[in-house]
Amino acid sequence: MLVLALGCSKRQPEPERASRWLDALQAVPSWGGFHVVNEGMILGAPRDADAALRAMLVAFRDPACKMGLGIGDGEALHHFGDADAVHLPRGRAVDAAVEALARALAPSARAFVSVSVPARVPVASGASFASRAATSRADEIEALLGVLALLVSQRTSAQWKVIDVVESLPHGTQQQWAGALGISHQAVSMAMTRSHYLEVARVLPLLSRLLQEADDMAASGW
Repeated sequence: MLVLALGCSKRQPEPERASRWLDALQAVPSWGGFHVVNEGMILGAPRDADAALRAMLVAFRDPACKMGLGIGDGEALHHFGDADAVHLPRGRAVDAAVEALARALAPSARAFVSVSVPARVPVASGASFASRAATSRADEIEALLGVLALLVSQRTSAQWKVIDVVESLPHGTQQQWAGALGISHQAVSMAMTRSHYLEVARVLPLLSRLLQEADDMAASGW
C-alpha cells in the first residue's frame, strides 16, 4: 500500500491551507479519501501509483507543503452507512508515512519529500535481504521525487495557469491554448519551457513504474 502524509513546514500555517489541499485532493482516487488527522497533518492512501503521483503534484504546488510517503503492508477500511465518518487506512505503511513526514518537517531537512518503508522484522533468513531491497527502492524513489518536487514547486502562478489549460485540452495546439488564456502562443511556449513541463512529463512514467513495483513488492512482503 502507498500512503501519503502531508504537513506544512511553516510554524504557523494559514488556517485555510489544509482546506485548499483537501479540496484539490478530492479528485485523486484513494481508499477512503484524504483527511486531516491531527495537528494539521493530512493522511490518505492513493489507489495506485498514478493516483499517488497525482496527489504529489497537487501537494508540490505549495512550497510550504512537505510530504511523507510510506510504502508497505496495509489495508483499506470499507464501511457502509455513515457518509460523514472518517475511515483511514491502517497498517505499517501508515506508520512509515508518518515517520517520513516527520523527517521531511525536521528543521534540518531540506527536501520536500521523504520516503519510508516499514522497519525490518527479522523473522526469517530472507528478511534482511528483503529489507535491503525495500530500502534501496525507497531511496531511488525519494531521489527522483526530490528532483520532481524542486522543479514543480518553482512554477509561478502564471505558469500553472498555462499548464492547467494545456492539461485540460491535451490534444489542443499552442494557438488553441493561447486563445483560451488570452495570451500569445509565444507566451504559452515560454511558460511551458520555463516550467520544465516536458521534462517533468518524461519522468512521471518512470516514477509511476518504480512506485508500482515498490507497491507490488510490499504486497508480497518485500
